[in-house]
Amino acid sequence: MRQAERDGNLRAALTWAGKAVAFSDTARLWTTYARLALDAAQGGDRAQRRQRRTDALRAGLNGYLRSHTSAAQAEALRVLAKALEENSRGRDMIPALRLVQTLAPSEGNAAALDTAIARHGFRILAYQIDSDAAAPRICARFSEDLVPAGVDYEPFCGVRSAAWSRR
Repeated sequence: MRQAERDGNLRAALTWAGKAVAFSDTARLWTTYARLALDAAQGGDRAQRRQRRTDALRAGLNGYLRSHTSAAQAEALRVLAKALEENSRGRDMIPALRLVQTLAPSEGNAAALDTAIARHGFRILAYQIDSDAAAPRICARFSEDLVPAGVDYEPFCGVRSAAWSRR
């Protein structure tokens, strides 16, 4: 498996990793399989890429669930977070990276979490301004639903000064 990976033969490395996982079912091998599946997802046809990304997601989760140390859990979660992003589930990678930072605090893990939040966290996706109406307004579409009750959003939507509103 390692030699095939060193030779750049990701397909063979993935095959060998799959056989090793089937034989031993260890956390380290599940995590390795997930990482190799993500690397191999860069090639092949569309269906193969999608299947490898899905396999990476499942294998990363298995790596985490079978881990017995914080370091192994953190490594599996890092791979799982990447698999989540590759499967268009970037928002779901944020809790995984938060757990990584809890298990193995480091500047690198904090930076990865900050990057994920910047890319996939709560934000405005689109907006529309209606300035020609008698009462001008703005409509914003957020990346997540707002909490229906118990949160006062007015402090986030107010006009700062009367001078600003007359311009």
